[in-house]
Amino acid sequence: MIGYFLQEKETFADRARYVLRQLARMMGVKMIEINDLVGPLPALDALLIYGRSMPSVKIELPIFFCAQADYDQAATLAPHDVRAIVTTEPDLPQKIINLFSGHIQPLQNSIYADEKSSQVMLSASENKIFCAVDILAACFYFLSLENERHATQRDQFDRFQRQFSPVGEQIYDNPTVDRYARLLRALLLRLAPNMRITPVWPDNRRFAVALSHDVDRIPTWTITKVRRVMRPQGSPYANPIVRSCRLLRSLSCPENWLGNFNYISALDRSYAAASTFFFVSRHRQALDPTYKMTSPWLRRGVATLQRRGCDIGLHGTIPSAGAGGLLQLEKEALESVVDREVLGNRQHYLCYSDATLQLWREAKIKYDSTLGFSDYIGYRCGTGFPFQMHDGDGQTPLLEIPLILMDTVLFLESKQHLAAADAWPVVERHLQEARANNGLLTINWHSSDLHPIDVNGYSLLYIKILNWTQENGGWLASLNQVYNWWTVR
Repeated sequence: MIGYFLQEKETFADRARYVLRQLARMMGVKMIEINDLVGPLPALDALLIYGRSMPSVKIELPIFFCAQADYDQAATLAPHDVRAIVTTEPDLPQKIINLFSGHIQPLQNSIYADEKSSQVMLSASENKIFCAVDILAACFYFLSLENERHATQRDQFDRFQRQFSPVGEQIYDNPTVDRYARLLRALLLRLAPNMRITPVWPDNRRFAVALSHDVDRIPTWTITKVRRVMRPQGSPYANPIVRSCRLLRSLSCPENWLGNFNYISALDRSYAAASTFFFVSRHRQALDPTYKMTSPWLRRGVATLQRRGCDIGLHGTIPSAGAGGLLQLEKEALESVVDREVLGNRQHYLCYSDATLQLWREAKIKYDSTLGFSDYIGYRCGTGFPFQMHDGDGQTPLLEIPLILMDTVLFLESKQHLAAADAWPVVERHLQEARANNGLLTINWHSSDLHPIDVNGYSLLYIKILNWTQENGGWLASLNQVYNWWTVR
């Protein structure tokens, strides 16, 4: 067990406690707060001290000292303030973003240094590690969406996009919080090799991949999509005759006109996995899906999904992300169709504004999976792990399962526009990142883009993700399964 001591009991203390609660779960480590260093301490493996200077009191425990910076700097951070720390030690993240730094007296053995100046930022002696990087401030900056509150731009749907970041887009390329969790766990184990680590995932799996499908459209094919797959660029089928024949076979396949629910759920079962399908229950805006959950054939499709162990989540309409009361009505309408409680939500178009979190709470949403980017892959919250959201004033009960990877971001012409073969190295990098951090990668493959008789290679790309995950010791899970596991472990 790790104790932590906060030198300053005011200002940033509650935020530091919030971050440590999230990090403890990501690391699989039990942590308790120590309020006073004078007198006997409980049985601890090591002590983490967070403050401005190392206490003078003698402590007979291994110590990790994390220097506290001035968090008020967050309001004025600019691109030139984004630095990085690097190491050559193979068991640690090779590079991590550094946003806030305090002051330390370097110890004998350097572990991390500033990438540009080579200044020592983490160093160690036999039973002490000193860290000049304010890990807790950096993690809070991401988990609380601090950067977004200082951004002055929003798109036409009132969404924050990574190009609007006041400190530059590169901070979203990698999961900074996950890398700090990995760093902290590894260094605490150096100080306390017998520290107990609780498995982060079931059966001590190395990492997890959460499978989800937004149901935006029931038919697979549209005229635009037909034109797209008939282009030779990027197609896995170079021969136009072969490509045309596959398209004709796909167009004549009934499954491609009935939502692909039977195909996807059967695919899940072949991997002993399950998915979450996000359905819209109302049509409120021109860009909202138009299908009706009350139609008999759609009810049969939902029944097939439930029978095979898949979950049904709410795909909140575009207006429900900003207008009070709508999401609750949509959730109740969906629950009346599926005849069970709906736990999770993902907003259509990934709409999220300052008001949305409170609307989720009012609708009694247990978890959300909206927080990703609609135009680029990245770590909007600095993490792929589930975490309890912070509303700026305090921790909320709502669990966020961040969305990291979405199919349309990869292949649409208006976004990255990658052929399936070119998309795989991008996807694999994020799988490798999740594996290295013992983390979670949540993916969204729209149900209309995952279908039998694939033409553009993106259904085969999804299957490649399933294979890679199983071969590398990962857990394939639905979002409900992730939520249930995270809340009871």
